[in-house]
Amino acid sequence: MSSPMNSIPKGMSFLLTIAILAWVLPAQGQTGRGVQTFVPSESQLKLESAMQILRESSTIQMGAVKAEALMREAISLDPNQKRAYYNLIVLLLKTDRQAEAKSVLDEALKNNPDFGDAIALTAYMQDQSSRGETDAYFQEAISQDSMSSVANNHMAKVALEKKDWQSAVLHSRKALVGNPESINAYLNMAIAYYEQRQYDLAILVARSGLRHDSDNANLLNLEGLILLKKDDVKEALSRFSRAVTAEPGNLEAQLNAGALTLNYNDFESSLKHFDAASQIDPSHMEALLSKGVALRGLERFTEAEAVFKEGLKRFPNESQPQYNLCILYHEHMNQYETALVECQKYANQLSGEHPKKEEMVKRIEGIQSTIEALKE
Repeated sequence: MSSPMNSIPKGMSFLLTIAILAWVLPAQGQTGRGVQTFVPSESQLKLESAMQILRESSTIQMGAVKAEALMREAISLDPNQKRAYYNLIVLLLKTDRQAEAKSVLDEALKNNPDFGDAIALTAYMQDQSSRGETDAYFQEAISQDSMSSVANNHMAKVALEKKDWQSAVLHSRKALVGNPESINAYLNMAIAYYEQRQYDLAILVARSGLRHDSDNANLLNLEGLILLKKDDVKEALSRFSRAVTAEPGNLEAQLNAGALTLNYNDFESSLKHFDAASQIDPSHMEALLSKGVALRGLERFTEAEAVFKEGLKRFPNESQPQYNLCILYHEHMNQYETALVECQKYANQLSGEHPKKEEMVKRIEGIQSTIEALKE
């Protein structure tokens, strides 16, 4: 695959991105490990009503007040109702009420000392620099409850980082026993299969997760990547588009939608996606430079020039912004004197073994010949 920093690519603009979960707060929706009684208790009915409100709300904030009240009623009716505690804690964390979440967590563990998911949630309230302490919570959660969804999802994430795909699948399966609706578990398992090139299994798992959350941007993004591997480009783009619609702040989905539209010379769309990506993460060099490539494709050369110069300032130790300026001045703006200077700067950064060294030597010679010819 060629890079978008070079020129308008013939193949995929750059390696499409896949997110591995890192400290993602568990999604709400734990409903338990099967029916505890044939007739749901009043506490269970209260919890289900709360979850229904959240499922039907366009944002978590819209349904938070009513759902919280019902969850607290469920706990009052049954202090051993672990799922009510779990979902209330997550709701409070997702609405930035950490102190209240900690209070409910303490109550949950007091009434249910072997509650693995509550022990694991304690890790999310720790200073993330205290890796040893947080790991201890996850290990304790597993020892108390081998099927703890939160702890096993964490273990799966660690396994993915180590490229231990089999362990990632194993922990994800355990997480799904603990919570059959765990989106993180579906995502981690699908990533593990994807990395092993088991695309049929990967897409099956991803789509199983999407049945629980049809607008989950990470799963939609992953499904798009799998569809690309299966050469279904049209459907892949539709998944990336759905992902950015559902979650405009999803960096990987924006990058992938931008890369795919850029590959097919849809510069307007790719500009929109790369502009969004560069705003989400201003430190992402490829997002910024790809935005410049899209502007160049639209023949908005002055704007592209400004973007590449911004790249020089923000990433002074990287050579790609310099290369893009060289290409822009030489091939698109026909400013040969300026192109010669910028291309020479880039060439001076390359070692003799660099794959672009020979190309740059020939390019510079060609620019010099053009300048001489124009003088005659």
